Amino acid sequence: MADWLEQDWIVRAREQVGDIVDRGLDRNVKIAVTGLTRAGKTAFITSLVHQLLHGGAGQLPFFEVISSGRYQGSRQVRQPELHVPAFPYHDALEGFREAPPRWPPSTRGLSEIRLSLKYRPGEGLLKRLSPVSHISIDIIDYPGEWLLDLPLLDLSFEDWSRQMQKLCQKSPRRQLMTDWLDKFGQLDLLAPCDDEQLADVAESYTDFLHACKAEGLSMIQPGRFVLPGEMAGAPMLKFCPLVSRDGMPALPAEIPPGSTLAVMQERYDYYRDHLVKGFYRDYFSKFDRQIVLVDCLQALNHGFACYEDMREAMTVILQSFQYGESSLLKRLFSPRIDKILFAATKADHLPPSQHHRLQAFLNRMLQQARNQIRYDGIQTDAMAIASIRATEAVQAEHEGQSLACVRGLEFGSRESIVNFPGELPESALSREQWQQRKFNFVGFDLPEMGEQLNSGLPHIRMDKVLQYLLGDKLT
Repeated sequence: MADWLEQDWIVRAREQVGDIVDRGLDRNVKIAVTGLTRAGKTAFITSLVHQLLHGGAGQLPFFEVISSGRYQGSRQVRQPELHVPAFPYHDALEGFREAPPRWPPSTRGLSEIRLSLKYRPGEGLLKRLSPVSHISIDIIDYPGEWLLDLPLLDLSFEDWSRQMQKLCQKSPRRQLMTDWLDKFGQLDLLAPCDDEQLADVAESYTDFLHACKAEGLSMIQPGRFVLPGEMAGAPMLKFCPLVSRDGMPALPAEIPPGSTLAVMQERYDYYRDHLVKGFYRDYFSKFDRQIVLVDCLQALNHGFACYEDMREAMTVILQSFQYGESSLLKRLFSPRIDKILFAATKADHLPPSQHHRLQAFLNRMLQQARNQIRYDGIQTDAMAIASIRATEAVQAEHEGQSLACVRGLEFGSRESIVNFPGELPESALSREQWQQRKFNFVGFDLPEMGEQLNSGLPHIRMDKVLQYLLGDKLT
């Protein structure tokens, strides 16, 4: 047993040294994938991996290493972080093979998958050193709500409560928080803490956050309340912001030890200093590339309030990559992300003639925050994509007019439908124009894919995604 353990330790040590050497030689890339509610992270990563394992030049014409004939192939290899769950790639493929095929379930925490890519260098030192080169790709999946927690690192409990008070004055949050505020109003903040009563209030606040997600809202804090994972039931998730209908309650100069207010503040501080900071220290600071998936269609369906909330969430996310010398992230973690891609997903729910408008819609959401943030050399871009294309473009007649539509299998019923989602705007809309515009984006089920499972999943612009994320690493 001792010999076996020693041999296993040696193998693991060699692998870790190899990882360090690969990173030093730019032979390893860590790509982090996150997304806001219902953006399709699991489908995206499944498609990304499948394209690298099975895609060819006809499937990925804009991925230069493949279109130039230099790509030798790839394979899945053992992931480096043994304590991180493996991304369920093969489970997703099994769902695609079922009759009828099904979309993969959402992942609810951190997961990872590693691929080893083999290719012929096109130029430079690598080509002179060896006719064939290798690079390892780590793809890390984590919930977008965790990214939205980053601002908490720079906020006290009082500061965060003040921000939440302002946010909760807007519709539809104001209408959704009735039950939570009724229970919160019964708390005596300065009396000795009743753990059972506080847990009940925290549970009501969590229900409120889930209701916000169901309404298409994106600014969900703290993120672990809705995706607790292994932290479910932990005391650090038993608090809520200080919010009321009439304004944030005034805080005393001295908070009585052991009071409800003191306990809430302690739990917030612990959540911020251990859970949030721990994630960014242990994972975020090690990412090389980041892709953020956004379901813009959700905002278009729900209207102006949802759009404004999503824009605020995008601003918070962009601030996570503000690497100026004065930034908190720079001081704490020395992050090294050099490329960020924002992707508007489900482009197949629109006819191709509107894809550029979907990309423009996302760019407008990002523009205000981009103007405020110093990136220190970080490259950013936005695209409209479909990880797995589930529709086809068709023309339909309506009242003597030809409309550009999409046809697919309606989600749930699997009946073939033709849908006209509405015309996306060419420019920004006012609040009044939002009320006049009507959009009708529906969900689509997966079609039977058959042999496509052996050659590369149908997609929209996944080759451009791969070129943006990996093209400069495979020269």
